[in-house]
Amino acid sequence: MKIVQVGNRYIFECEFEERHFPKQAGFKWDPEIKKWWTDDYEKCKKLDCIVTLAKNKDILN
Repeated sequence: MKIVQVGNRYIFECEFEERHFPKQAGFKWDPEIKKWWTDDYEKCKKLDCIVTLAKNKDILN
């Protein structure tokens, strides 16, 4: 799982099982690219700690 910035959008890339994270943070679903997105930095910050925890878990495993 990761967040990338494309133009003025923050795109949350995740597995299907992780879809509840961006949904709860207020991200919108883009059916064309099949990814969650927001243009609100505050919403993006809500997911930053989750992404960091996921990266740390990958490092530890």
